[in-house]
Amino acid sequence: MKTREQALELVEAAFLQARRKTAPEARQMTLAVLNNRLLQMTDHRFRPQDFGAKDLKAFASLLHPYLRLVGEPNRPAVEWTSASDSTASDSAPPSAAHGNTSVTGPTQVAVNPSAPPQGEAGRVRKDLWMAIMDYSSGRPYIWDASAGRARVAQANDEGALRMPTLTMVELAEWRFSFVEANKGQLQGQALVSAQRWQEQGLPTTYLPFTLQQLWNKELALRVKQRLQDFFSRLNQGGAIDTEEVSASSRAEAERAALEAEVGAASDRGDLYSVGALLAQGLSGAEPDAAEELLAKVTSAWASTRGVATDIKSLEDLVGRKETFTVSNLTTAFVNALGRLDDLDAALPEGVSDFAFRIRDEVRSIYDVERKSPVDMCRAAVATLDHAVGEVRSAIERFVRTSPATASAVAVEVLKYAHRLQPLVVPAERQFLRDLDMLIGPSFRKLFSAYERSDAVEVLRRAPEFLESMRKQRPSTTDPRQRSQVWMELVKPVFDHLETLIEEATSRGEVAVAPALALRNPRTKADLSSTKSDITLAFTLVNRGQGHANDVSLRQTGETNGAELAVIEPAGPFDVPPDGEQVVRLRLRLGAPITELDIPIEWSCQSNSGRILASADCVHVSQQVTEPDWRALLDNPPYSLNPIRQPERLYGRASSLGKLRLAAMAGASHFVWGQKRIGKTSLLQVLAAELSQRDDVTCVLLRMGEVASLHEGQLAHLIAQRLVEKAQAAVQVPAEAEFGASFSRLIPFMEELVASKGQHKYLVIIDEFDDLDAAFYTGERGKQFVKSLRSVSEVGLTFFFVGSERMEAIYSRHQADLNKWRNIQLDRIDSRTDCRALITEPVINVIEFSSEAVDFITDFTAGNPFYIHNFCYQVFERCLQEHRTFVDDNDTHAVRDQLLRALGPTNFAHLWEDNPVLEPEEKRRESAENCVTLACIAVLGGRYEAVEELAEAQETLPIAAEDRASATVLRRASERLARRGVLSVVGSGTARVISLPIFREWLGGSAIARLLPQWSDYKESLRRTQDQAGPEREAIEATEQGAFPISEDDLLAITPRLVYCGKQKDVAEIRSWLRQFDDDSRIEMAFQLLRRVADKGFINEGAKTLALNVLEQMIQEKRRTTGEGKWQVVKERRDNLALGYFDAEHKSGGSTARELQKILRPGKLGPAIGLEAWMRTHLEADALLVIADDFAGTGQTLVEGMAKFQAKIDPGIWNRFVDEKRIAVYVMFAFPEAIAKVRKAFPGIEVVAATVLGDELRACDEAAGIFADEAERRFAEQVLQQIGRELSPTAPMGHGGQGALVIFHNAAPNNSLPIFWCSGTVGERPWKALFQRA
Repeated sequence: MKTREQALELVEAAFLQARRKTAPEARQMTLAVLNNRLLQMTDHRFRPQDFGAKDLKAFASLLHPYLRLVGEPNRPAVEWTSASDSTASDSAPPSAAHGNTSVTGPTQVAVNPSAPPQGEAGRVRKDLWMAIMDYSSGRPYIWDASAGRARVAQANDEGALRMPTLTMVELAEWRFSFVEANKGQLQGQALVSAQRWQEQGLPTTYLPFTLQQLWNKELALRVKQRLQDFFSRLNQGGAIDTEEVSASSRAEAERAALEAEVGAASDRGDLYSVGALLAQGLSGAEPDAAEELLAKVTSAWASTRGVATDIKSLEDLVGRKETFTVSNLTTAFVNALGRLDDLDAALPEGVSDFAFRIRDEVRSIYDVERKSPVDMCRAAVATLDHAVGEVRSAIERFVRTSPATASAVAVEVLKYAHRLQPLVVPAERQFLRDLDMLIGPSFRKLFSAYERSDAVEVLRRAPEFLESMRKQRPSTTDPRQRSQVWMELVKPVFDHLETLIEEATSRGEVAVAPALALRNPRTKADLSSTKSDITLAFTLVNRGQGHANDVSLRQTGETNGAELAVIEPAGPFDVPPDGEQVVRLRLRLGAPITELDIPIEWSCQSNSGRILASADCVHVSQQVTEPDWRALLDNPPYSLNPIRQPERLYGRASSLGKLRLAAMAGASHFVWGQKRIGKTSLLQVLAAELSQRDDVTCVLLRMGEVASLHEGQLAHLIAQRLVEKAQAAVQVPAEAEFGASFSRLIPFMEELVASKGQHKYLVIIDEFDDLDAAFYTGERGKQFVKSLRSVSEVGLTFFFVGSERMEAIYSRHQADLNKWRNIQLDRIDSRTDCRALITEPVINVIEFSSEAVDFITDFTAGNPFYIHNFCYQVFERCLQEHRTFVDDNDTHAVRDQLLRALGPTNFAHLWEDNPVLEPEEKRRESAENCVTLACIAVLGGRYEAVEELAEAQETLPIAAEDRASATVLRRASERLARRGVLSVVGSGTARVISLPIFREWLGGSAIARLLPQWSDYKESLRRTQDQAGPEREAIEATEQGAFPISEDDLLAITPRLVYCGKQKDVAEIRSWLRQFDDDSRIEMAFQLLRRVADKGFINEGAKTLALNVLEQMIQEKRRTTGEGKWQVVKERRDNLALGYFDAEHKSGGSTARELQKILRPGKLGPAIGLEAWMRTHLEADALLVIADDFAGTGQTLVEGMAKFQAKIDPGIWNRFVDEKRIAVYVMFAFPEAIAKVRKAFPGIEVVAATVLGDELRACDEAAGIFADEAERRFAEQVLQQIGRELSPTAPMGHGGQGALVIFHNAAPNNSLPIFWCSGTVGERPWKALFQRA
């Protein structure tokens, strides 16, 4: 917390500044002007709260009696009466502290009070410098004689001698004297900068460049003199040592200081400041020293990597030319040359050679042409000086502008600045870009608002602009403080802009004032009784352009003892310009009355502190007689649930008539529209009406009844419900007969229609699009739709009702459902119907004003759901207050109440119900809609172009990497427009959120409710990318909730399923099972997988065992054929050949090779290549064995044998067959495979090591996998549906076998494709569990 003394110092300096600018006798100023001056003096850091005051008026009160409040209440001012002498040793403003030299001082001088320790030669010791210059901290300093040093005073230092710390007023006087003494050498912008530095207490770097060192020296001398005076008064004989140091010592000190600054700049990577500091020595430098400096300055200004400290000449720089960009090197060199005193004199020796090497770049950049490269560089410097002069002239014109004329001159400044940019060094190009920020688009918008007298816009933009300037202003170590270009060309713009904004906002304060009045001061209430207070609701509107602060109400006259007071909001409140506030007033009657006029006054304070009053009058008249509130409570007139009574259905007569006709004509329909538009109410009324007819049976199915059913179960349910309602003498088939298909309903409907003649049958399914997407996508969807068409053709009419996704479903199957029709249900277009919906349920009970009806209709955009919600809240309010009149004041009050009550569930369909069917696509589009709507909400629910959305997004709490691209925002906004969530404004390109209630809800809820959905989506994308397959599936499984198969059951089978060296884990199996859509299909698939794991999975051990059996079978064959002996030649059984039918790398070849390792045959190869071996071994008692691992149907073996036989000479073939010397041995086979090969080749032995049984046939009755016939038939139909998409030619596996056999390293194609075939099912990717190579 800052002290009162510091506050007095600030105010005294502000008045001193005012006297210099206006008149020497100035002793008064308004609070607003005082505030501006204090802000300028403290670099916009002044806050009354730092001094313990809540506002500026309280701050002024703290300084009594030196500062007194005077003036009118609406224009408060202050008067300065005296300065406080007690503050002589306290602080100066923070701006001065950080703006003048550092506390260690520039050219400091040593002191010798009682011979204290000396500092460096020519420098004031740090403790003494701090004691004089530390005026910003508020700490007093004392002279500690025992220690011989100055230090901060402690609590026990009473009576100690205080050091003469500088005051802010004294510093201001020093500055004033300095500028007065030196202004003769200044002119134009330099003089303006110096005066501004003096008046506003700005940092030293704001002085013209030529005065900065002079000021530092003068400041040091003044500090030295102050110390001399202090120690002289001590009479200790310790005067300041005033001996002049030698010129060489001074030069050495200056050189050391420069080296220290260069080193500091280099350490922080500030290469530009390194060059700028070194360039100070170019003026007056000797030729040899000038060349070294030119080289180092050029290197620093052109480099991006660091300064090469060992560069001594331009020749060294040439040797490292490849480390620089040639254009950067060129501009750096030309700008460095420009710092020399006399370019026409003889230049350093290396300049000519260096200029020759960069002559082409000089010519290109500076557009000069000379014979000599040196002359070309001189011309380039002249071009640079001319360009700088153009900018300087434009800026001098700019600093003389007013807010009304600044924009035009700013364009000129930017034009010349852009011409200059390529001519200066790389860092200064960036410095010049500050002008684009300062007088670019934001500047133009601010001052164009001023030019068109839009004071509100000026006051809105000015704080943002000032904040942007504050952030842009350089710190003390910023390289811009070393740049002549920035100091001369950019800083004056900075300074003048503050003046321009002050002038612009001052006029705005006068122009902008609040204007308060009730929107509708007339209402009705029960004035017949005085027993209880009456609560009235009104909307207070601010039609002015200024903010109304601290609003309060005062009753200005009495009417029959009536009293009126505000009860909500509690206490004073604010109303923004063009804003409104719902106020609830308490009316207390003195006596019963039929009509009442109460004069009132609204009082408020403007932003400038003015107190304003607005007269108004409340008119209240007697409402209609009170109704029977209990009866209304028992039968509420408005409902939040879908209605059933025809008399309560408004605005739907046309749609109801169309559907009634369709039902009688047998025309099936898709009925769709946005959720909460009244579809369910319409269909319920239709169903109730048709149920009254004897010739119609209507069944209405809700999603809760059908969500968990598959097609066969749905068909069975429809059949049951139709028979029950029609009371028909038709037997409904058992559910098992329907299986998994909808088609069984066709013959049933034929029988039902035949039983009842001309009877009509209608089935309505509500929220049809919420069924599993598999119902209407992929092969399963095609089969379902074809069955629908067939059922509708035999006498059953369907009305499928749903959201906007229904249009996508209808479009997808339009060719198959060409006789069906599509009806879209939208809001109630007729305002008359909306009025009826609002008023008729309470006719003769509650009276609505026409303004209230119009407001409800417009606010809800004719949406019946939101109308019912709104009217329900109005009715609840009337019930509580026993009021029978509703006006627009009530509706405005209810609006706020309703917006608080409604949540995301009431609006989610507007961003979620996109007409897409794929889950991932739906999630992506929903997330994109959320972030786009959040951007639109930030813009007030309306935008002109997508670029505005991108800008708005930057204000949202979204990480940079999560921001949506312009493409995403454009795509989402177009999608929302197609769906009617956004609508075009007029004939332009602007778009607005169509539903006003949604627009206002978004304004307060978009960031909290919608943005998390976008962030969650982006996070899930990252998680998906980061996680490997099974881990990702585990996450998805957790997110998707309960799973019909327990983890224990899944864990029980995983150890047995080791495929291609990797065990299948729970997550992978669960992911595979989820592809089966619903619980019934998932359970079916798990039963099949469990059978595979229990009996059909052939692991490595089982295969090795079977291989050993094959080896034994071959050995036995040898013993029982011919001589029964092997002929071993070179450790091989020469009279044994092993053959196979498929390729070498497939299973048959692999099996033969495994046998080769055991038996070491004389020949191994494909069967069709064994003819030569058979010929040479015809008389060798040889055996030929064809080996394979699996035979399903035997077809592959038969075809292989046929090709084999065709390649062999008939005589040789017959000899081998007749002598039983050919055998076919298979490790695993179904019996029909063995039988098929034996039948085709009766003379050949065909044997399987293991014969597989019916338990490994998925849909065989003998397999015993499924509990009953219904489950088996259901499984068969599902496997056929999926199989047709994965393997159209063999949906149940090769040969239709439906095998449940999987090897540890391969999957036979006889097995079900669901296990081994990846592809697309229902337009979604299908990932096989045992992918077949």
